Amino acid sequence: MTASNIPFKLTIFNVGKYSLVYPHYYDLQGLPSVVEECTGILDLDFRLIVSAFQSCSYTPGQQDPWKLFDIGGDCQPFAIYLKHELDKAGIRSGFVPRDAHVYNWVEVYGMFWKVDLTVEEVSVLSLVDKERIFSVYPELRE
Repeated sequence: MTASNIPFKLTIFNVGKYSLVYPHYYDLQGLPSVVEECTGILDLDFRLIVSAFQSCSYTPGQQDPWKLFDIGGDCQPFAIYLKHELDKAGIRSGFVPRDAHVYNWVEVYGMFWKVDLTVEEVSVLSLVDKERIFSVYPELRE
């Protein structure tokens, strides 16, 4: 079985007003990099990485990050692949679950961003979403 055949999944648990995300990691080593080389300048690398996903299309029900650049995907492969790339660039990030949807939070120079590649949205994270993040990652509350 090759890594491209291994399903990747985010399990979302609803706990009161919060949702917790448990990522099931499989072998993501070898996923093609979306950026040839990072610059080491966090805000520039963040923008380069996010812009590299513009060619991907939204495909409902397709959850395999290995197929994202070929046939598109729903929210999960976008969020998973983006986090994988940001981790490689040394940029702190994670997942924000919302009902049946998931997107990323990204911290660049102390500023928290909402990145939802399925709708091409990059915006400052709302207070509600920050509270969701801080409930899962209390060490980020500084």
